[in-house]
Amino acid sequence: MYFRAFIISFCVLASLAMLGGAVLTGTAHAEPEKKTVLKKFKPASKKATAKTSKKKAIKKSTSKKQNSKKAKKKAPTKYVKMPAGNHYKKQPGIPTGAISRTRATNGSFEGKYRKIRDLIKTDAKLNAAIKSSAKKFGIEPVHIVGALVGEHTYNVDALDHIQTYFVKAASYFESAISFEYDGEHVTKFIKRPQFEKCDALKSSYHQWDCREDVWRAKFYGKKLDGKKWPKNRFGAVFFQPLYAGQTFGLGQLNPLTALRVDDLVRRTKGTRALNAKDAPQVYKTIMDPKSALDYMAAVIKTSITAYREVAGVDISKNPGITATLYNLGDVYDRAYALKKKRKRSKNIFPRENYYGWLVNKKLKELYTLVK
Repeated sequence: MYFRAFIISFCVLASLAMLGGAVLTGTAHAEPEKKTVLKKFKPASKKATAKTSKKKAIKKSTSKKQNSKKAKKKAPTKYVKMPAGNHYKKQPGIPTGAISRTRATNGSFEGKYRKIRDLIKTDAKLNAAIKSSAKKFGIEPVHIVGALVGEHTYNVDALDHIQTYFVKAASYFESAISFEYDGEHVTKFIKRPQFEKCDALKSSYHQWDCREDVWRAKFYGKKLDGKKWPKNRFGAVFFQPLYAGQTFGLGQLNPLTALRVDDLVRRTKGTRALNAKDAPQVYKTIMDPKSALDYMAAVIKTSITAYREVAGVDISKNPGITATLYNLGDVYDRAYALKKKRKRSKNIFPRENYYGWLVNKKLKELYTLVK
């Protein structure tokens, strides 16, 4: 009996001990919580740290590559440099008009070349002005020299002194010239609905270029609004009131060419805008040697920019090509035409005409004039 009582007492004590232990240690709920806490704050091993660092490095590298690709997309297109010198071994044909003008003065092309060369060489004011204009527009002075040589060798005779150009410029400022045709001023004419799309264009070059395109498509040689329009260029109809083929001053610029590059000149020099309403002011600007040289530089700069941006060709080291474009004009149209040709072959480059050919042939001598 005592033995049985002992056994029962022992079992009761053992049960109490087990129950007490469970309450103290919290085995039923605390153990999983402790394991979670241990996992959360357990320090990472060296191996795990290295693995994480590697992942971060890969992610960073990938991000850099993606940024690099984006940067490459935004980067400007690389330009192909135009080969130096002339493409043609012999000078391309000189227009009969240039030949007849030279014969009429009992002169020769070589004699006219020497005259303009010597004027640039000996007139210190002119020489300094050429360099100044070139610097403003970020081109080499020889490009301006090349255009001067071409114009005064094949189109007109150079005057004996730069001061003569200043005198002629002043006389034009007092004139009553107006840019109009058959009583309609050009500023009113371009307000017609056909020209509306041109007004939305940002640069003065593209605005006037657009207006010429509209003229060719809608008015050239056609009858419209009860009027028969001339079968002639837009510039010749509205901007040459004295006679056709009219160019003026040291740079032999025409008014429409000056208006095209006017915003580039204004941005560079900070001068007031030319206005087609004020024809005398436009003429004075292209007749005045100092302002004329700035407009010449702007025309040349526009050519270089057009060929870089459109055709991907850098013509800035070939004065014969910039002289050719100065002579021919329509540089954006020509740049787009070259772009199409270069899609067929990357070996196609601009080619000089008779005017640019002479510039490249005389290039060594011309460089010495403005070194």
